[in-house]
Amino acid sequence: MGTFVDDLLAFGAKVGLYVIFMGTFVTIVRILQRVFPQSVLNLANPLHRCINTCVNAREALDHDEASATKTSASDVEETPLKRGIILAGCALGLQTAYLTWGVLQEALMTTEYDGEVFTSSQFLVFSNRMVAMFVAIIILNVVVQPPFLAPVYKFCFASFSNVMSSFCQYEALKFVTFPTQVIFKSSKMIPVMIMGKIIDRKVYTVTDYALAVVISTGVAIFTLSDSDDAGSDEKTTTLSGLIYLFGYICFDSFTSQWQGSLFRTYKMSPYQMMAGINLFSATFTLMSLLISGEMWYSLAFASAHPKAMVHMTVLSLCGACGQLLIFYTIKKFGPLVFTIIMATRQLIATILSAFIYGHHIGLGGLLGASIVFGAVGVNIWWKDRVRKNAKAAAAAAAAASRGGEDGTESSKLVKSDSRV
Repeated sequence: MGTFVDDLLAFGAKVGLYVIFMGTFVTIVRILQRVFPQSVLNLANPLHRCINTCVNAREALDHDEASATKTSASDVEETPLKRGIILAGCALGLQTAYLTWGVLQEALMTTEYDGEVFTSSQFLVFSNRMVAMFVAIIILNVVVQPPFLAPVYKFCFASFSNVMSSFCQYEALKFVTFPTQVIFKSSKMIPVMIMGKIIDRKVYTVTDYALAVVISTGVAIFTLSDSDDAGSDEKTTTLSGLIYLFGYICFDSFTSQWQGSLFRTYKMSPYQMMAGINLFSATFTLMSLLISGEMWYSLAFASAHPKAMVHMTVLSLCGACGQLLIFYTIKKFGPLVFTIIMATRQLIATILSAFIYGHHIGLGGLLGASIVFGAVGVNIWWKDRVRKNAKAAAAAAAAASRGGEDGTESSKLVKSDSRV
């Protein structure tokens, strides 16, 4: 029991700074909303305009609304083939970006630079967020964007949950066995759906839940059967580890659903989302780096080892490309599809490795892969069938409505002729 309490105290000490910052920031926002409601703000005043952007939602102009309607209409007209090609491109891009990012991160944290090893993973997170924010800002100033309507403070919730999910994920690795990690990470789709019902009151069908269970099972079978670590893991799962895993699942599910909700509510672009999220994420990590002293160590290391600085820059650019694809995928296809892509990332990477390097995939791995790809294929076929049936029903209803109107007009003409 003492160890569990110590773990909780250590957890509280590490995340306390973020919780204090979030609480202080949200309190300030609430005060500003009460003191400066939109009705009393003078938008000609730069300070008032800044306050309005940070704490209040804004309304689109009529021509902007028309533009948004036109854009959504063009999305509806996309053929299943076109959407499939776009989805495949997003999946391939995400796999490439994050597999490369993982390799670069491991190399950076293990490579000796003139006999020294870089130890601050938190600085890598900070540099990643800063580069991603600047990339988003450049795109915002080059590419025409829809009107920005969201209050800036709403981005801080997704940033906070993203930081917390990463922290819980890393801490959980110290306290849980490999099979427990696999089961929790493979089942992320179900918490994402539950979080969608809580945040957006989404309604998922029985088919959606069945797909989530089948894919989670397939990924777990594939990973457990083809990992050499599964049988040699000497750790035991503790209550602390389960709490960290539960926190990771909850925070990670909240992040994608909250981003999806912002996309739907304020019709923003992926680049606006990327800039807002990384603004707060960079601020969170910067505060922690300054307080812990890791910032000065990291800057000194980078200046003393130019090769390490180049590796950090490449790593951050790769992470920024991955973020571009993440936000585009969530906006275009929703949080659940994005979660499916990321859940199958390890499976696809292992299969590609087997083809390229001739690695062996056992019977269990083949079974798990077949379950996953079969479930995804059936789901695509089923949704296409539902979409076609809905389109046919809408066309039939429209035809019936036109027929009714024509019949009414004919009856009016007959009555008019009889009176003459």
